[in-house]
Amino acid sequence: MPRPEGSYNYPILPGMERWKSFPTTEEMIDACQVPVAILKYQSTQAVFQALWEYPFFFEITYRYGHFQCLYSRLTLVNPLYTIYSRGLELFVSQGAFLQQLSINKKKDIVSIALKNDSIRQAAVQYEGDVSRQITWLLIGRVLLSSTYKPFTDLIDSNPKLESFLETSALNVESKDEYDNFFQIIIQCRLVKNFL
Repeated sequence: MPRPEGSYNYPILPGMERWKSFPTTEEMIDACQVPVAILKYQSTQAVFQALWEYPFFFEITYRYGHFQCLYSRLTLVNPLYTIYSRGLELFVSQGAFLQQLSINKKKDIVSIALKNDSIRQAAVQYEGDVSRQITWLLIGRVLLSSTYKPFTDLIDSNPKLESFLETSALNVESKDEYDNFFQIIIQCRLVKNFL
């Protein structure tokens, strides 16, 4: 995804000479503050981009145990609270998180995602395709981050699948094409063999 218009460019980043000269972490954090005057005029996308590129993002999500909190929350959140469960699944599907997981945790996440998908499919108030698309994005990215060969072979032969996993944007023209696309990922044998 291209950087949104109005994205903030941090003037000092890890690896720069000036960064190395800061004697305390507090000074590093102070140097990474987005000015309020800029935040007021940024789009929501630009604000999220600033969060994503924040030099301490990895620290706050990994070093201090926040990822385990996200993992725990994924196991606890009711999948029918779709706005929360979808957001959580989307957040967990990011490479920065997936690369931190053991293969067993990745398998757990796929199992949770499959269970959540089943619950949503059976529910009367199920919202439909968007929930399913995010769930399968999560499953696909977990399989990819695990370098699960049957899945990586599938990606090599399917440019639309590769694009979907990279961008989360699905380029299909009809409901039938949508259903057929997800049948590629849903091939239960492939996912069940991973588990």
